[in-house]
Amino acid sequence: MSSIKNPDAATEPSMSSVEPDEPPMEEEQRVAKQIKDIVEALDHIRSQLADQNNYLAFLAGKSRKSPSPHEPPIDDDEMEYIEGVRRRWHDARIPRQVTLDPLKENLFHVLLRFGASFDMSISIFPISSQTRSETPIRVNASNLISNFSLSAINRLGVAWPSHSDSEPDRFMGPVYYDTERSWLDFDWFFACCLDPYESYHERVHLLSARPHPIQLHELGYNSEAFPEVGSFSSMGLDSLMEKFRVKPLEQNQEPRPKEVYDRIIVISLDDMAVLPMQTIAFVLWQLENCENFGDSGLPRLYGGSDDAIKSSVGIPFILAFTSPWSKVKRLNRVFIYGQYIRLMSVRFQVRWMKVSESVECRRVHHSGLYLRRDGGDIPKPDGNTIADLHLCEVRHAFATTTTLESALPMYTLVMMMDGMPSLPSEVIFDLLERKIQNEKAGSYRAGRLMGVGIFVLLISATQEWVAENWVSSLDQIDGTLDTSLTQITRAKRPNLIFDNDQFTKSDQYFAALQVLHICTDWIKETIRGFNDLYRDINGSLSAERVEEISRQDRDFLDAILSAVAADIETRFRPLLDRTERKMEEVKGLRDGVSLFRL
Repeated sequence: MSSIKNPDAATEPSMSSVEPDEPPMEEEQRVAKQIKDIVEALDHIRSQLADQNNYLAFLAGKSRKSPSPHEPPIDDDEMEYIEGVRRRWHDARIPRQVTLDPLKENLFHVLLRFGASFDMSISIFPISSQTRSETPIRVNASNLISNFSLSAINRLGVAWPSHSDSEPDRFMGPVYYDTERSWLDFDWFFACCLDPYESYHERVHLLSARPHPIQLHELGYNSEAFPEVGSFSSMGLDSLMEKFRVKPLEQNQEPRPKEVYDRIIVISLDDMAVLPMQTIAFVLWQLENCENFGDSGLPRLYGGSDDAIKSSVGIPFILAFTSPWSKVKRLNRVFIYGQYIRLMSVRFQVRWMKVSESVECRRVHHSGLYLRRDGGDIPKPDGNTIADLHLCEVRHAFATTTTLESALPMYTLVMMMDGMPSLPSEVIFDLLERKIQNEKAGSYRAGRLMGVGIFVLLISATQEWVAENWVSSLDQIDGTLDTSLTQITRAKRPNLIFDNDQFTKSDQYFAALQVLHICTDWIKETIRGFNDLYRDINGSLSAERVEEISRQDRDFLDAILSAVAADIETRFRPLLDRTERKMEEVKGLRDGVSLFRL
């Protein structure tokens, strides 16, 4: 019957459905490829999810207010106390002759006792000669005095500034300067620092010449008691008196950035060979004046030993900046003092090597302290002295005086640099603001130690710029030793191998090798110097047992110090590796030079 199927036919496979088996190796490759494609797809999905999560976290962080580690918040009573301290802090920096004279007395006593032992020199110029010249002049030995006699000190005292008005309110009228008495009055420093947006320049007339640029950066605090950069001023034409008379905060009002608590002053000496007495007076006033603030007056420096220097704040800063580098180690870095209100002073200094193709000429027509700086050159192998590479030591010095008892610390920070044009105000402003707003540094609230924290952050910010200058200097040193491919030919190689009877190649390699050794030492000094400062700050806080400083504040400051130490190590270690590699290269060039031609 047609409906009955053959059972054998039902179980017999069709010939058309039979396919040959794949080789085992090809099957494994196909499976491996499929697995690889799946893994890559999963990785791509995971990456997209991670990006989305990061973006969501970023949005959440912008909308969420970060908690402040300082709890409980500042209450009304403490805020009233802080405002009282702040008013006295700023009042103490309004110039008054009654406290300007003791500064002079203290400084001149130290110079008379220790000036010679610090290898310092005095620059004496007639008052009529103390005007700014656009043409720098070379150092004249007849104008430099190394003998710190009473006669020399008295001659130097003629350039010390005097302040005629004791009442701040009387200063806002027109101001004229007696150029026969002093080419630069003390008031000039305040007159060149005011914010141009709050200007009274029609009422203040400056008839004196500017010796060097000066900048002022103001800081306040936000509602979380964390510092915020407020404004900066540079070479304005107003008195700073108006800005010192800040209004107290009303009760129940949170701190706000527009209220000035702290100031950072940047002084650039540019091409000056002398630190003028007017500048010295200004720096001492900002760092050392205690009148009407805590102590009854300045410490008397009559001891006849190094203890007299250790009892001062601004004088070690001046001595360290004007003395040879070898003398700097004798001076204290950290100093805690004050009987009624505890104050802390911190000092730090770094140096780097400026390289140029011309001899540096620095202006010396000022009465003051001569800036002792090292210098040298790397000769060209052709004996052309005009083409020599000239080297000069450049320094950056930092000092601060800050309160330790206020929950919103008051401080004045001075940065001084020489041997180069001044940094634009925006550069310092942006560097500092970027450091403060940095996510890592911004997570620290050092409380009563925030003045020291900002000091450390400013060092970190400027060291970025110093490291860039080191790179530029090393590039120029490398340029004197470069060998092009065209010189590596049979005809020109002898000029590289053989020296002449004047030993010009040996002279160049020897000088370059010594300079690289010095660069290595200076870079190591920067790394080691900050680590020493780190240790001194922690040691001083522990030794003094400042009870007002909480363990939390100490831990936050330690975190800032640790982060900056690591940052400096990261920036300067590659420079150190570069100089050491270059030294090995120069040694090879030096060892390959021969005097005799075969």
